[in-house]
Amino acid sequence: MRSAHARRVLTAAALEQFTNEMS
Repeated sequence: MRSAHARRVLTAAALEQFTNEMS
């Protein structure tokens, strides 16, 4: 459960960084 939450946070951070680089 905890690792799933951590993965979700990491995925969100990666997605945010990707969006920031694209714009």
